[in-house]
Amino acid sequence: MVEIRLAPQSKLAASRFTFEFPGFEVLEMKPDALLTAENVALFVEKNKLTFSNDAGGTTGLYLKMRALESGFLSKKINITGDITPAEAWSSTGESLSPQLVFVKNKTTISLAAQPNVFTDQTVLIYILPLDTKAELVVYNAAGQLLMQQTLPGTAGEHQFVLQAAVLNHAAGPLTVQLKNYRGNGHGETGAAINSKKYLLLRLTIL
Repeated sequence: MVEIRLAPQSKLAASRFTFEFPGFEVLEMKPDALLTAENVALFVEKNKLTFSNDAGGTTGLYLKMRALESGFLSKKINITGDITPAEAWSSTGESLSPQLVFVKNKTTISLAAQPNVFTDQTVLIYILPLDTKAELVVYNAAGQLLMQQTLPGTAGEHQFVLQAAVLNHAAGPLTVQLKNYRGNGHGETGAAINSKKYLLLRLTIL
């Protein structure tokens, strides 16, 4: 799952644009309190939505999406003028061109897998808010440790291919944990843990 908020970084008088999200499915969308459902239009078959902000300020739109294919979020989603023109106006009336800027979340980490039912391998996609130590831990349904590995811990989005062979072809539900250790400069002080369950299926070829 991916949760994002589309909002201006500074106060605007108004704005509108088309948001494109190929390879994703929108599960939930909520305009901020000053807006209504009429400010958003979803075009499922085109993987696009249009958004108009006539309330001004830093009012925006919350989205929860599911990845349908692997890939980097920053290379897939975009703001365009395909359906609704991409336009914005400052509080002084200056005409602006909306651009998509990724702002790191300072408190949470994200973890997803594609596909989330697999036989040979799956691609884990994780996002870290800060440069830190990251560790991937996998358990079977009985709580037995199957894998523990340090991952690249630079801030941003990463991918890791999880091979069934490394897990001894364990079948059934798995618990995959991404541990993001946050330190104070004098050693590790704790971990923020994002845990999700994925199914690993083993097929028999006759």
